[in-house]
Amino acid sequence: MKCNCQRWFWGVIPLVILCWLAVQVERGRIEQDLAERAGTALTKKGYTWAVAAVEGRDIVLSGRAPDEEEPGKASEMLRGTWGVRLVDNRVDLLERAENYVWAASRRGQRIRLTGYAPSLGTRQVIIGVARANFPGFEIVDRTRLARGVPPMDTWLAGVSFALRQLTSLRRGDVRLDGLSMTVTGEAEDLSEYRAVKTALAGGLPKQIRLANNLVAPPSVSPHIWMARLEGDQITLSGYAPDETSASQVLSLVRGTAPGVGIDNRMQPASGAPQGWGGAALAGLKVLLSLKNGSAELKDATLTISGLAADEAGLQALRTALRAELPEPFRLADHLKSPAPLILPPPPAAPPLPAELLAPPPVPGEPAPAVADIALPPLPLPPPLAVELSAPQSGAEPAPAAPSASAVPAAAAVPASDSAASRSATPGSRHAAAAAPIATQSLPAPSRAAGPNAVPVPGPAADIVSPVDVTAAARASACQDGMRTAAGSGPIFFRAGSAELDATGVALLDGIAASAKSCPELRIEIAGHASAEGAGERNQRLSMERARSVLAYLIKAGVAEERLNAVAYGATRPVAPNDSSANMARNRRIEFVVHQQ
Repeated sequence: MKCNCQRWFWGVIPLVILCWLAVQVERGRIEQDLAERAGTALTKKGYTWAVAAVEGRDIVLSGRAPDEEEPGKASEMLRGTWGVRLVDNRVDLLERAENYVWAASRRGQRIRLTGYAPSLGTRQVIIGVARANFPGFEIVDRTRLARGVPPMDTWLAGVSFALRQLTSLRRGDVRLDGLSMTVTGEAEDLSEYRAVKTALAGGLPKQIRLANNLVAPPSVSPHIWMARLEGDQITLSGYAPDETSASQVLSLVRGTAPGVGIDNRMQPASGAPQGWGGAALAGLKVLLSLKNGSAELKDATLTISGLAADEAGLQALRTALRAELPEPFRLADHLKSPAPLILPPPPAAPPLPAELLAPPPVPGEPAPAVADIALPPLPLPPPLAVELSAPQSGAEPAPAAPSASAVPAAAAVPASDSAASRSATPGSRHAAAAAPIATQSLPAPSRAAGPNAVPVPGPAADIVSPVDVTAAARASACQDGMRTAAGSGPIFFRAGSAELDATGVALLDGIAASAKSCPELRIEIAGHASAEGAGERNQRLSMERARSVLAYLIKAGVAEERLNAVAYGATRPVAPNDSSANMARNRRIEFVVHQQ
């Protein structure tokens, strides 16, 4: 049988058409499958920068590789993928950054990313970390792709750590230069400041080095710092600009007064004027030269108060302080020196009458008639009034008692914390008001007996012995000394408490010095209150404040057996309780001087 080729030709044509149609229909699916498998293979190997475009069974590899070796490795891997016939490698290299820098800044509700990233995938990871740390913030990415990244895992750990620290800053920047980190800005609050300091001190990722820690504590206004010295204890409170300044303050106290106990309550806070450290140290040096006192820095004003050893020492301290205080700080000088205690000479005894100086009678001769002789008594010092402190606005000094009995010396202190009481006192402290000091009347002396004495009828107090005159003079001198000490200023208490303020202890030091100069006299410390507020509370507070003054005088060297604290509450007013000024006069501490 003979073959007819023409008939076969007509059968091949439909077969070719059928194959062409099959290829056209299945090509898209085949290319999509090959592209998916190629992309998966690249991702698994970490070639996130690479892009695989499929043309039939051929792949065109493109992208910007971060390393010179990666294009060849990616191409070789694709050739081994099933179904791939050819790989056309068209990969470029990223630009190389000599200094691989990455940074993030926070301003308000915006986070801005700058610097370099090694690939598109890595950049997306960083943006995701930023969004997780700052939900609701606007994330602005300005990073560029570049080669030269440090070891990837370490570098990414540093980026993540830096973004976490940025969450604690109200305003700030974090920066990575290679693997060296710099953090700057102002902390949200004190707890966040301490958290950042702790993390930067000991929580850095492995191989990340801290280049600069410029995190500032939160800002406060007014910026107040205070040092209060009471005997062998100093309390440091308020704010220091940073931990370095606080360390300098502590070092000065330990080096200058190693025996002084330190109660450190300082906290870091920004907002201090330039030169704060010099001003604080200058005031602290002067304070440590005093027995008691306080130094306060409020913005650019240094207020220092206390009692110096003597006038010469006071002038030396003032000269040194003015020389060391830097510009633009101002000085409010409340330093004082103790007033000298001058004992007046005892009064001269009056001459005896001529009758007492007559010669003795001659035996056998009648004695001359002697009339009753009344010798004039020696004058005693009258009760003296003294202002223990400056009266408050509108207050008048209380008049001295007309009686010859004990008349107290008073420093008014508030016994109530009502609104009216607080309005009449400066700041959070209660100040003293004016009242008199006097000694108790001297007991009537017995009649003196001597070789020239003549029995004289009359009262037993007609003659005062020289011993009693000396006691009266010493009582008067003690009273004068307390008057001088009381003129140095008011006694202050903390509002609603019996805690003495440092500015009032200088006055008590002077009173203690006067009291020690006359050890034979007793001193009663009486607490008084106004009629304002609850009577039971005022009674209790007046007793607590009297005991507080007594305790301080004992600490200052006055014998405890000479002192007695009593409280009268509102039972003994010196003025009607009808105004703030009069109630301030009734709130007082009285010192009553008695003979033993």
